[in-house]
Amino acid sequence: MLTTAGSYASWFTTQPQSATNGPSPLMNSIQYVVEALSEPSLCLPAANALKGLCDANRMALAPHLHAFGALHASLANIPVRVWPIPSPPVDS
Repeated sequence: MLTTAGSYASWFTTQPQSATNGPSPLMNSIQYVVEALSEPSLCLPAANALKGLCDANRMALAPHLHAFGALHASLANIPVRVWPIPSPPVDS
């Protein structure tokens, strides 16, 4: 589902952003993706989906900048995957 949200990021640009009838489909998707960031097995696809949604919908998300500030403040709670660092080649 996370990769689907990221794949359809540009579709949200065609949807109304009015909050008169509740949260927009874009904001619902952002919420879903952000909640997955704290799950170690989902954080990479969630981060990629969030990047795609944000890149494609910058104008619609601009009024919600404060929420992204709060998200940034909570990044310490996001799992970090440590990749093995390859050893430098040994000259013989």
